[in-house]
This record gives sequence, structure tokens and C-alpha cells, in this order.
Amino acid sequence: MNNWRKYNGALIPTTPPHIEVDATNIEQKIQEEVSYFARWTSNFDQNEETEFWYVICDEKLEILDYSKNTRNQIRRGLRNCEVMIIDKKTVLKEGFESYNAAFLRYNTNLDPKSEEEFYQEIESLGKEWEFWGIYYNEKMIGYSQNKIIGDYCDYSTIKFNPDYLSHYPSYALFYTM
Repeated sequence: MNNWRKYNGALIPTTPPHIEVDATNIEQKIQEEVSYFARWTSNFDQNEETEFWYVICDEKLEILDYSKNTRNQIRRGLRNCEVMIIDKKTVLKEGFESYNAAFLRYNTNLDPKSEEEFYQEIESLGKEWEFWGIYYNEKMIGYSQNKIIGDYCDYSTIKFNPDYLSHYPSYALFYTM
């Protein structure tokens, strides 16, 4: 399964979207991995609008670059939550509760991962992955796992415990990252 990984029943490339994907024998890979489908990006950064898109930020944004309303929500999030880079061990120890609570809120036919499946998936991630934790009163209420390749950062998986969304953790996380 070289250059592909299974994520929620789909095969996705392990390479950034601006690197051309080798989809040779993809049907065979889908069958071998018992996946529903494979998803990848081609013709990245083209002028024509498509149904799938990426958000690209080429420069650091300061707080004053945001609208007054967004600045207010960022400040609330930063007052209420602490955001920090964490290690894989911390996600393994504290992240499942946020993952599970977030997943149960989704309207999906997929089943959430068991704690063991969650652990195995996080454990399998290599050194190119970076983790961020969001804390409210010293309790992890969310996390982000980001893949770093050169100057490219993919905010791959982000989970927030929905019980804490009123504390604006997403604003604090995205602004800090």
C-alpha cells in the first residue's frame, strides 16, 4: 500500500496534494485493503473552480487581519482554552474521549473506532506527524494531528469534544496553529 493509507474506510495518499499521485493499480489496492474507495487530488492549484478545495495560507495572519467578530471569538477561545503542541503519547492517553464524543455527533453510517483501533491508528503514524492539544481547565477537549512535509502542513484530523464548543476551542486552535 506504498504511498497510501486507510482512513475511515477510504484510501488516501500519504503525499501532499501538490505532489502528483501514482494511482497505478488503484482498484487492486482498494480491494486488497478492503476499502470503499480511494480519494486524491490532481491538478492542484488550478484556476478553475472544482467541487473539492484546500485552504492555503502563505503568510502569518495577525489578530487585526480578522474581522471584529472573529477577533472576539479568537480572544474568547484563548481566554478559555490552552493550546499547545503535544506528543503522540499524550494523544494516546487523552485523545480518545474527544475523538469519540466528536464522532458520536456526526451523522454517518460509519461506526466509531474502538479505543484499541484509535490507539493503533495513532500509534502507526510516523515522525512527520505533529499533534496539538486543546485544554479547558487542564482537561483535553480536542486535538489536531497535522502532517508536516517540508513547508507543507496538512491539518489532517481535528476533533473537538462538542460539550466544550461554547468555549471557542476551534478559534483558539486554528489561530494558534
